[in-house]
Amino acid sequence: MTGSWARTVVLLDDDAERRAQLAARLRARGLEVRMVRDAAQAIAAISQRPLPDLAIVDWWSPERWEVQLAHEAAASLVPLLALRDPQDLATVDAAVAGALDGAPPTLSLPKSPFARLGEALAGLAQQKPGLADDPRLQAALEQARTGALRATAVARYLATYGGVDTETRQSVDLRRAFARAIEIVLPELRLAARLELVLDEPPRVFGSEKELGHALYHLLLNAAQAMVPPDPERQRIEARTGTDEDGWGFAEVSDSGPGVSDEAKPHLFDPFFSTKGGRVRGLGLYLTRKTVVELGGRVVVDSEPGRGSRFRLVLPPLGRSAAR
Repeated sequence: MTGSWARTVVLLDDDAERRAQLAARLRARGLEVRMVRDAAQAIAAISQRPLPDLAIVDWWSPERWEVQLAHEAAASLVPLLALRDPQDLATVDAAVAGALDGAPPTLSLPKSPFARLGEALAGLAQQKPGLADDPRLQAALEQARTGALRATAVARYLATYGGVDTETRQSVDLRRAFARAIEIVLPELRLAARLELVLDEPPRVFGSEKELGHALYHLLLNAAQAMVPPDPERQRIEARTGTDEDGWGFAEVSDSGPGVSDEAKPHLFDPFFSTKGGRVRGLGLYLTRKTVVELGGRVVVDSEPGRGSRFRLVLPPLGRSAAR
């Protein structure tokens, strides 16, 4: 990086000390830095005229998802750069320099062959004159693209949650566990519905980020699969975290799908039970409740036929007895 840039950067990091250190480094390189503490401030700063030249967010922060989704919805012209390791200063310098010089910042996991295939299929009709007018070919291309996106989600799932969980149970931020799950299931979510986030800060809970992320992954996937037919324009899936009236932390997924019948409700957490026929194994909700109960929590279901569903994981704050 050089000291000749008279450019403006919006910097979002929920760690105040790290935010200040990174801001100082960027200012030393001649950049004007607007520091923000949360997603709402970042979204406002990115849309403020004159537009900043770059927005920087912490890859691992759940705030990133709120910023990214708002950024995409607004078709913002401001490049958005997610830093995986803000303390690796040499990497930060190179990433910021590249973004400001026009290199496309990345906000996703390294692309799998399935993801690249999906992109190629999506653009094929535009590259070949006459293909866009053939409805059968268009249907085949869309089916293949959908399959590639779902294969991408499976590959991400295996890379993140496959194998034995070796993470030590300790203090966990439910928002970070949610961010981990969203990263994996996002291709399925985008095919099914519009994703909305309300990630208020909950009390920290006991567990491992991987096992809680896995439980939330199942809730998100369950909501996506409930969208029949899938319709990103009309259907909605909301991910929310916060604190309940007893001071316990919660993470929940709600959807605008068909809801659960009264006959199915008593069996929702039975192993191998599914309301979706042979399309799924029927183990996701069973494993989710098993994990939450082991950690002293519970799963609350609120669902009515024709009015959608809400699944809430409720966990005791770190250090508090599970008795209520």
